[in-house]
Amino acid sequence: MAWVTIPNLPTWEYDNNPPDPGNKLTALWATGVNGIRTTPNGLHQLYMNCRRVGSNRPSVPSEISKTYWDAHP
Repeated sequence: MAWVTIPNLPTWEYDNNPPDPGNKLTALWATGVNGIRTTPNGLHQLYMNCRRVGSNRPSVPSEISKTYWDAHP
């Protein structure tokens, strides 16, 4: 697991190898690759597990739109 700064959003980072959160979230987790998942229609990507830079928060599911931040430098 490594926390990686989100491009164009330097105060946030994502986990590039998030653990399986279990239960109902496992199905969503299984659609991700390197901490990024694509919506079923293939039009939107999401960072699957995010936290503020400098936070020591444990790895828990929380998403930020990769598609949005890639388009807004």
